Amino acid sequence: MQPSTTPRRVLVVDDNVDACESLAAVVEMFGHVSATAFDGQEAVEVAAAFHPDLILMDITLPRLSGYEAAALIRADLGNREVTFVALTGWGREEDRLEALAAGFHHHVVKPIDFSLLKQLLGNAP
Repeated sequence: MQPSTTPRRVLVVDDNVDACESLAAVVEMFGHVSATAFDGQEAVEVAAAFHPDLILMDITLPRLSGYEAAALIRADLGNREVTFVALTGWGREEDRLEALAAGFHHHVVKPIDFSLLKQLLGNAP
């Protein structure tokens, strides 16, 4: 797939407010547009209004887990393509398989490497 130079709309979801806002700032430094949410329910609400191309979502979140929030967001997408990235502290092979089975396209252990982030941003739909 040819990387895109089109600015992406990226939703960053993490209950660690500082980490969430910092990652959103990095996304913007790379030339993209970001929005943040700090729990799973807020992620669903922000995604519905923001229409992200890429979602970087923690799995262990208040109110709704990342898995639950992703399922609700996916159900509301219609024909839009969104890349879901599980960005989590859980790095076992079982965790990776669970994230992929839950519909995430990628499983990344925190902290995200910025070169990987650039690659994900370039390959988002």
